[in-house]
Order: sequence, then structure tokens, then C-alpha cells
Amino acid sequence: MPSTTETISLTQALTSAANRAGRCRDCEPFYCDACGWEADVAFTADVVAFRDTTDGPEVLLITRKWAPFAGHLALPGGYVDPADATTVTNPADEVAVSAVAAAREAAEETRLNIIRDQLRHVGRYDATNRDPRGRRISNAFAIQFAANTTVAAGDDAATAEWVPLETALNQPMAFDHHHILTDAVRLLRRGVLDS
Repeated sequence: MPSTTETISLTQALTSAANRAGRCRDCEPFYCDACGWEADVAFTADVVAFRDTTDGPEVLLITRKWAPFAGHLALPGGYVDPADATTVTNPADEVAVSAVAAAREAAEETRLNIIRDQLRHVGRYDATNRDPRGRRISNAFAIQFAANTTVAAGDDAATAEWVPLETALNQPMAFDHHHILTDAVRLLRRGVLDS
């Protein structure tokens, strides 16, 4: 259930962003560091990646490079881009488009190769105060990897590393990522992520 009475669809947000982007040559669909423009509402996608090692489960965390929360631990993720909607059968399917964005963002930030169909939807996170930049609606996804899966930081991530799950659960994180991680752990423990 949306946390506010105002409801906006992914299609509306992407159309609005496409119409307003381009105010300067550096504008991205939902923000611009050069001119300071930011969309009122934007959609994002987050990935909770697990791997099971002989020492127990681990979760993939990044250290954010940029504000907000520069230097804080976070889940890999980022904005849903208009191009993400062009790769699915129904561009209005918020979860399917967000899964494309989640796989793309995780690859950019951690070098993980994610097959979109292997992602399991954890939930939609739309609390109005989840991001200090404004209303950001996120769809989060979880996935299980083999114990020998390696990662490397890229794009917006200063670091990317596998962290023991119990350690991660006791660490502060950016945005509402601790809440998302806790929800994903429930899926992990129920065996929903097993291949």
C-alpha cells in the first residue's frame, strides 16, 4: 500500500523524467549533478545478493561513493532508467522494469552478472522519508550466488564486498536498506532463493 495518498506509476515517472531531463548537457533522467535538477518522484531498484559459504551466508554490500550517505554501507542499486522499460514485454509492469534496472545497476556497481529472471521480488519500498533527495520508490530483489562468486567495485560504489550476514544485520546502512535486507533474509531462510 502506498505510504501517501498521492499515487504515481512508473510510466508516469519515466515520462515526466524524460520530458524534464536535458536542461543541461549533463542531465540524467532523474537528477543532474551539474545543474542541480532532481525529479520530484523517481523509481529505483535494489539488489540483495547472498552467497552461502562454509562459514555461513554472506550478503553483498557496497560503500557509497556519493551523497547522500557517501561512505555508508548500502545494497547495490540505483535509478530505473527509461531505457529499462524498452526491454520488457509490458513497459508498464513496474516490477519487471525494476528487475531490469536492478540487474543493470548491480552489474555497474559490483560487476555481478545477474540474469533478470533469477531475481526474486522482495517488496516495494515507498516511505516518503526513505531518501533525503525526495520521494524515491524502490523495488527490491534478492538472488543467491555460488560461494565462489567474486565482485569488484565500479560506478557509484567505492567498495563492493561480501559480508557475513550476521555482521551485516548489525551494521547501520544507507536509506532503508537494513529494512530491505531484513525482509530478504526472511525469503532466504524460507528457501525461496534456492535454485
